[in-house]
Amino acid sequence: MRDWCLRIGLVLFAATLAGGAGVTRAGEPAPATREPPRDDDDDDDDDDGEPTIDEDLEPDPYDDKPEALDEDEGEPIPRPRLPKNGMALRPMLPLVERDLVQPRTSPGGRASAQVGLASIDDDLFLELSIGAVFTPGRWRIAPRLPLRLRLIDEPPETAAIIREEDWDEPSDWARVLAFVQYGALGDPLILRYGELTGVTLGHGSLVNRYFNTIDIDHYQGGIYFYGDLGFFGGEAILDDVFGPELLVGRGFVRPFDALDKAALPLRGLKIAVTAGADFFAPVAVDIGEDGLFATPENDPIVLADRVLPIFGLDVEVPVMSTPHLDIVPYVDVASLELDSFGLHVGSIFNARFTTRSSLRLRVEYRFIGEDHVPGYISPFYEIERYAWLGGDPKLAQLDALHGDEGLGAAHHGVHIESDLRIARVLDWTFIFTSNGRERHNDLLTRLRFPNLGPVRLTLFFARLGFEGVDDLFAAERTLGGVSLRVAFGSFFVRGRVLYEWRLRTDESGRNGFQTILNWDLGGGVIIDL
Repeated sequence: MRDWCLRIGLVLFAATLAGGAGVTRAGEPAPATREPPRDDDDDDDDDDGEPTIDEDLEPDPYDDKPEALDEDEGEPIPRPRLPKNGMALRPMLPLVERDLVQPRTSPGGRASAQVGLASIDDDLFLELSIGAVFTPGRWRIAPRLPLRLRLIDEPPETAAIIREEDWDEPSDWARVLAFVQYGALGDPLILRYGELTGVTLGHGSLVNRYFNTIDIDHYQGGIYFYGDLGFFGGEAILDDVFGPELLVGRGFVRPFDALDKAALPLRGLKIAVTAGADFFAPVAVDIGEDGLFATPENDPIVLADRVLPIFGLDVEVPVMSTPHLDIVPYVDVASLELDSFGLHVGSIFNARFTTRSSLRLRVEYRFIGEDHVPGYISPFYEIERYAWLGGDPKLAQLDALHGDEGLGAAHHGVHIESDLRIARVLDWTFIFTSNGRERHNDLLTRLRFPNLGPVRLTLFFARLGFEGVDDLFAAERTLGGVSLRVAFGSFFVRGRVLYEWRLRTDESGRNGFQTILNWDLGGGVIIDL
């Protein structure tokens, strides 16, 4: 079954390369034939979702310097502009970006070398890392070599100097290539291999901001694809090339795309179908007195698993598409195993104040069937598939809904998420979900200050499965952290404190997922390539 999943993923990967490269839509910005000049003070030039330069773009009314001189040739270079016809035909692309709390130190066209100290599970490590991001054309390639050398070994002790958990699985060796990506948000073709950091398919009714690598012991090199050929297109994810388990695809069609003179709601009407599965979803794990048992590689011991198919149908109707505002209502029907259903009715609002300031907002009402879990493939699914809300595997709890332990009758819920960007001053992500059931509220927020002079600051907080305000800051199922970087020319110092998931092991081999406090402190140098 695993080989079959891998073959499907690789076929999909090859087919998308052959089918979609270089195709653009009428009325949408095309990829630039010449890259805009890189601003060395801005780390967000790769995945910021802003439109690229094209003749069919509207000048930024707030830009008092519409052109800059090329220092090498003395010729004017056009600056980024707003999309003349808006972006409503591609309104809610997935958020594929950097780690939630780690400030990026190797932006496009640069390399970095870092050294520091890190505490993981009470052990102290010397961290060494060399990495770079190369940007040939529309490609971005990020090789790296991260090493952790043990300095202080607390019980349970080990003789290994290099941290074994970082390199004890075939997929761990994918660490040496953080990602390879073609295209960026706003392009008609995106292809990425490596870490999948916040991928959404469609409107997120089934797959919403999924991370394939959130457990520090288990790295996964996945594949993400998005292609839009105008009349039809699609998107897909594969969680891990080396051990594929999760494969989901979404195909869509705009049946009236060829009617160039038709009104926007008709011409842009999009009908989509989502299908996929977790082919090895755990339904039983070996639970000891203190939690999950684990293998020597620190994997939970799965006693039984099965295929969990997921399906969805959605309709999207853009009603406004201007340089400054897109409005796109939608309706989704999502299903797990064609046995539980949920209805999602919402709208996407994309406001562009300037080329560097914008607000993405999605507001959604949910009618949740009695056996349904909306947004099933969530940001923390790689943990939830083994232990959901601190209990059994997610699918095991879903199976229990069909018996005497169900969650009750159908419920109403609401989902709100936004991404606010204010020039180089502020990036704020906020996600809140309330599914109308006990312990079914989630809150995730990240606040970045990317340019406080030489300082870059990131704050992150996530609370999963809480009941009310009084339960918001309980330690269980709470993640959070703060990250700080201070630059001195090409040199920098950095520090991070982070609560993150860890499958902890005691001397008897019993384990359980917990959120534990880790930290790291170090510095390095950035080199222009």
